[in-house]
Amino acid sequence: MYYLHSGAMHNFCLTSGLMEQKRAPFFKDPQGQLNVWDHFGYHIDNKKFLTHLEKVSLERGIEIVEADVCDVTQAPNGDVTHLIFEGGGQIEADFFADCSGFRGQLIKQVFDVPFVSFSDRLYCDRAVIASWERDHPIEPFTTSISMNNGWCWNIELQDRITRGYVHSSAFCSEDEAVAELKAMTPQVGDDVRTVNFPSGRLERHWVNNVVAIGNSSGFVEPIEATALLVITDQLKFVSKAILDSYGDVPDMMRDKECERVRIIWDDICDFIVAHYKFNRQRQTPFWEHCHAECSLGGAEEFYDYFKEVGPSTLGARFLRPESVFGFEGYMNVLLGLKAPTDRPPKMMEEDWQQWGQCASRIEKNSLQALTTEQAIETLTSGGNQPVIGEGAPLN
Repeated sequence: MYYLHSGAMHNFCLTSGLMEQKRAPFFKDPQGQLNVWDHFGYHIDNKKFLTHLEKVSLERGIEIVEADVCDVTQAPNGDVTHLIFEGGGQIEADFFADCSGFRGQLIKQVFDVPFVSFSDRLYCDRAVIASWERDHPIEPFTTSISMNNGWCWNIELQDRITRGYVHSSAFCSEDEAVAELKAMTPQVGDDVRTVNFPSGRLERHWVNNVVAIGNSSGFVEPIEATALLVITDQLKFVSKAILDSYGDVPDMMRDKECERVRIIWDDICDFIVAHYKFNRQRQTPFWEHCHAECSLGGAEEFYDYFKEVGPSTLGARFLRPESVFGFEGYMNVLLGLKAPTDRPPKMMEEDWQQWGQCASRIEKNSLQALTTEQAIETLTSGGNQPVIGEGAPLN
């Protein structure tokens, strides 16, 4: 951490080295076997993925009913018993997962669960999004770029590129955001769509026999793609809870899960706020407001410790034990953004020599990885199945 605070973050770990060389985390061992390092997520075509999920569901005997819900019936204890459809028809069930997105059709409209907004700390509330056909070699990472009133993602798919400008409607209009996006990306035409989103969480995401999964439970803007993490985490817990309780989930199990998920969302908010609080790439009214007004929330003491002490591992105790990102995640943001500290590291020449040797090893190992084009060609050529593992075959 001392090296990173004093210098650049090039080749400080294998992930950083792979990005520098624009290589994928795919390695071939001396026998030609493809090894895939499993520390990463991948962007996939959403339409194809949904088609695949529907196919698998049907194969497993799941009935898919497409209908608009207009009403529900409830038991005396408040449990939802039936979904009533527009135009007639209904479905009865013992348990319901509300995956209706931001509207929270069951959890909000039936149970009137309060929504805790993060808008007083996170000011971005919409995104303008455009795609275009690939016009340069594919890059094996997602890029986040500072903009005048927020930030912009750049997502690489095999045949196209998607760019979205996440911004604050309090600081720029939709037309201004589109104009800034187009000025940055001449390839973008008029096919630009807008997505509005609320940053926040429910006070409870599980009430009676209804559990909210995904955006109906909460959402904190897409800079860390944490929505997918929470979805998978919720699914694992709910499945386990139903199995362990034989389908009769006790109140304590629900209450403790609601508390746990509240902590996860609050930790995610604290972490994302740091991206705005310490980013000095642009000095515009939006960013100046973030620097002055963004509250660091539950991580305030951690940042105070960092400012006075510097990048010490002893600061880890000031983070929530349940933190999704942990000490290393928070330090990556602070060091990457060069957050100010009253005690900057003092490096000796010997220290820099050792660090240079380490970075050289990382660069050498990164060059052993395949490019994205080579990885795709290997995967689609019908050869041996890759070995998925935690380690990479490095010298």
